[in-house]
Amino acid sequence: MREFKPATDQPRAARWGITAVAAALALVGTFLVGRGSAPHPAAAPAPSGIRYVDGLPTGFPPTPRGAGDAAAWYLTLLSAVASRPRDQVQALVTRMVAPTVRGTLVNDLMPSTSREGNRNVAQTVVMRVWAQPTGTAGDLPPGARVPVKTLELGLFGARTDGHDAGPSAGLGGGCYVHDLTMQLDPDGWRLRAVATPRPAPPPDLAGSTRDGSTRDTPLLAEVLGPDSWIPSMP
Repeated sequence: MREFKPATDQPRAARWGITAVAAALALVGTFLVGRGSAPHPAAAPAPSGIRYVDGLPTGFPPTPRGAGDAAAWYLTLLSAVASRPRDQVQALVTRMVAPTVRGTLVNDLMPSTSREGNRNVAQTVVMRVWAQPTGTAGDLPPGARVPVKTLELGLFGARTDGHDAGPSAGLGGGCYVHDLTMQLDPDGWRLRAVATPRPAPPPDLAGSTRDGSTRDTPLLAEVLGPDSWIPSMP
């Protein structure tokens, strides 16, 4: 089996984080346990009141933590629906984005090509979330904007549908820090800005060697700091 390797190609679709895959959970656990300085609170249950309305999660509280959880859910959902017909994906992305920036951001978040029939895997799991404290006690007012960072593990490779793909079908991957800005609109949190994910130091796995990739650990200072958390997911 080909050795796990960091992905070097970041397609345009990676701008919105891609999302969760069960096979990544073991790696996520190894990563979180191996970072002795990082806090390790248990994942909280999904906040009460979160529900799907026409396919979009709603009901996140008007707080910085609500903004961070909304960002994690949106990134997860975007990847999960990427293989649907393009018009359906566009309709969902449009509803996630703040109306004032839809003209450009919706187009930026759309996959560059249709994935229907695509035999490749491009998914990530959101491992931690950080939201900038506002210094305001209680609920935030409509129009509030909250910078959010997510720590993600991306997996890229050939889709096998459970079959042995042979020694030539490798699985690449990498860790990324994703910067977003969430805006509180009258109907809930919406994406205001989404930056290109930045490569973060990958986990050091037992028995492996350093691969020469960046070791810029300050990049993880906030998403692994005491004010970050494991997002509550459905």
